[in-house]
Order: sequence, then C-alpha cells, then structure tokens
Amino acid sequence: MRRLTPVAATPEDGAASIKGFFGVFRYGRRALTLVWSTSPGLTLSLALLTLLAGLLPAGMAWVGAQIVDAVVAAIRAGDGDARHVLEYVAVEGLLVALLAAAQRGLSLCQSLLRAQLGQRVNVMILEKALTL
Repeated sequence: MRRLTPVAATPEDGAASIKGFFGVFRYGRRALTLVWSTSPGLTLSLALLTLLAGLLPAGMAWVGAQIVDAVVAAIRAGDGDARHVLEYVAVEGLLVALLAAAQRGLSLCQSLLRAQLGQRVNVMILEKALTL
C-alpha cells in the first residue's frame, strides 16, 4: 500500500491562491457592463429589490422588539390597552408582505434578465461566428 506524505506549503502556493481569488474579479466590470447594456431597467430593478430585501429583515427585527416592549408596557400599565401592540403588529405584517413582494420581484427580475442575457450572448456568438 502506498503512503501519502504531506507536502509543505510554499509561499508561492499562498500567492497563487490569492492571485486566483482576485482573478475571479478580473472580468467583473465587463460582465456588469454586459448585463447593464442588456437591460438597464431590469438591472436597476434587481439592484433596488436586492437592497430592499436586505434591509427589510432588519426593520422586521426592530418592529418585533417594539412589539415585545409594547406588550411589557401594556402589562405593567395594567389598563389592558393593546392599541400600540396592535399597531406594531400591523406594521410587522406590512413589512412581511413587503419582503414577500420584494422576493417575488427579485425572482421575476432574475428570470427576465437571465432570458434576455442568454439571448444577447447567443446573438453575440452568432455575430462572431459570421466574421470567421
């Protein structure tokens, strides 16, 4: 049976892996330019919906904390007034609905942009093939 011996890592291996990591970003600008030129409206919508879908959970967490605080305050007051609690619950429901809508919008934008981009790349390939 053959034994494997460990190979010591050299400084060149570390530099190559870092170079490879940053090499991924080499064509990033070109890819973003291609996506933007395919459909600026969809690209902008995708960016804004992504931002919205990223911020809404933080707002939901804050409103959730306010609900807990309002419940504790209502219990301490002892008057049984739950109006503030219900207002926060309504806001939480609205935020949940907005998040669901943002996620649906993201899915729609991704699908449409994927289809348009695929068609655009195919046209670019065919145009290049005609020049050969």
